[in-house]
Amino acid sequence: MHPVHLSPEEAVKVHQLLRPNVSVAIHFGTFALGDDGEVEPVRELQKALGNQISNFWVLEHGEGRDLVNLVVSDEN
Repeated sequence: MHPVHLSPEEAVKVHQLLRPNVSVAIHFGTFALGDDGEVEPVRELQKALGNQISNFWVLEHGEGRDLVNLVVSDEN
């Protein structure tokens, strides 16, 4: 799946490079298409994030989050 998906480690690197207000993990545990397990991507992401990054969300199935309080910057 690598040509069209990021690994958990790559997702953390992109998050650090882009410095978004928040990142959201998606497309994991939805379909049995890859050779990884259902929970392996989340474990690998948590490992890659360590204790340094708190604004990278992994939502439970059906969970939602309120984005109203996120500050959007117009810095260009």
